Amino acid sequence: MALLKGRANYLCRHRFDAARAQMPLEGLRRGSSRLLGRIGRWAAVTRTGDLAEVPGLADSSLVWAQVTSTRDNCPGVRCPQYDDCHVVAARRAAQEADLVIVNHHLLLADLALKEDGFGDLLGSADAVILDEAHQIPDLATRFFGTTVSGRQVETLLAEARALRMAHGLPMPQVESALVETERRLRALAAVLPRAVGRRTWETDDGQAEAAARALVGALEGLGTRLAEAADEPTFAAATARARELAAGFTRVVCAQAEEGARTVETSARGFSLGLLPFDISERFQSLATRQRSAWIFTWPRSRLAGTSGTSPSAWGWMARAHCRSTAPSATRTRDSCTCLRACRIPPRRPSSRR
Repeated sequence: MALLKGRANYLCRHRFDAARAQMPLEGLRRGSSRLLGRIGRWAAVTRTGDLAEVPGLADSSLVWAQVTSTRDNCPGVRCPQYDDCHVVAARRAAQEADLVIVNHHLLLADLALKEDGFGDLLGSADAVILDEAHQIPDLATRFFGTTVSGRQVETLLAEARALRMAHGLPMPQVESALVETERRLRALAAVLPRAVGRRTWETDDGQAEAAARALVGALEGLGTRLAEAADEPTFAAATARARELAAGFTRVVCAQAEEGARTVETSARGFSLGLLPFDISERFQSLATRQRSAWIFTWPRSRLAGTSGTSPSAWGWMARAHCRSTAPSATRTRDSCTCLRACRIPPRRPSSRR
């Protein structure tokens, strides 16, 4: 059995070494310095690299973002720490295991990779068992929609400043673009609702939309300055990230009413803007049926209220979810229905593993 999480949960040794090397240059706050020291002591003994093992390290901490990788900034097989990579080790263990436990988000990411033809994270499976399946409509709607956040912009700014310091160059135009982006980010946060929670994003007064468009312009400008700064893969990745964020904010701000529900979510960690499609049922069913696997959905009995009242038997049934968006909307209400169909679990395929 293997437990597999998304890459953002695992320590990246390469980025951790870079963060420690930049500590004297960046003048990190004492709390951040202490966290890096704690991570360093833990990194010497951990077998999994799962940052959840580090006491006192919250996933909302900027240090977390500094010592983990993303698909954009991971150098892959070119990484000097590739042979000791915790993400690679975790995925290798998952490929070799008979039973793999993942969260919903990682399963959706795996399905999307298969859809795009870019391989997969989890490999093939004889059966997929989804526990707490009543959460899937909301999670899948968010996953297949567009979400951008202030935290993503803050991470980009921190990484761009680290790159500038690592090269030891003034780069005044890059610094000016960083300051402008930071200013526009604060301006947008200031006009968004302060109450914690998710709600429909109303822009009747135009302030929030204008602030978001200004942030888009700042991100585009930052991407241009980063592209001009240096012809290196690290700067190219930061450039691509700035442009990707600008495009994401643009999709949300400029979305037409029929494209989905625009939402804003605020929390202690900051804000996020989203564009949630109204109906993802066809896409989800298409992804699920691409795999020649049995799909078994389980959920609390109380969640069956208002449905057919029939629950899956212990053998031979698969729940096929017809997912309707749970996004708040003036014209749509919560609507999630489930039906069942009989499905034999396929016989186990011969394995090449011993």
